[in-house]
Amino acid sequence: MRSLASDAKSWNELLVTVPKAFDEHLCFYEGAPWDVLRFKPIAADNLFDEFDDFIARHVLRPYGGPDAVVIPPGNFAKVRPYLGLDEWTYLTGVPCRPESIGSLISRWGNIRGRLDETHFKFVEEQRGFVIAWIDGWWECFFADDHLFEAIQFGGRKGNTEPGKWINGSWRRPDFRAEPSAAPNGGPAASTDNPNAPGGPPSVS
Repeated sequence: MRSLASDAKSWNELLVTVPKAFDEHLCFYEGAPWDVLRFKPIAADNLFDEFDDFIARHVLRPYGGPDAVVIPPGNFAKVRPYLGLDEWTYLTGVPCRPESIGSLISRWGNIRGRLDETHFKFVEEQRGFVIAWIDGWWECFFADDHLFEAIQFGGRKGNTEPGKWINGSWRRPDFRAEPSAAPNGGPAASTDNPNAPGGPPSVS
């Protein structure tokens, strides 16, 4: 699985250029509210109603609450400008055929909410990806080499790998090293972070 960390400060800074193939994935988004004010910078009385109508046309809410939604293929580019950011925000995507959407949504309902072994196995099995905002930095994991190489990632880069999440050794990458030597900006070395939290909370 290909991976990198980034200290980019927003979705737009992280995903500088995204290929069309990215939009063809079934995406699971959880952990952060939508950035509603990007929809209309000047808040109108009916702003939230308008935004809810817009979002309802492009996402599914099979899990009940507002903090976990499904973005069907062909809709990510439409909602991307309004993705929010909060600690432990996840975007997981998998390629799928139309007839597989229901079964994948059902499977994800049982494993969502943590970066753990089950999550990574699902991503690898489906040749998908997971992008997570931790607490001031991003961790990105891709089972599809071609998709990974087609994305231009912004920010300074650092090393990461699934094993640190599976084994519970939470580390913040060191972004201070010069990142120009490797693909996609190049990873730097990792160091222990004494202030790292004890792992992501569950998302209900």
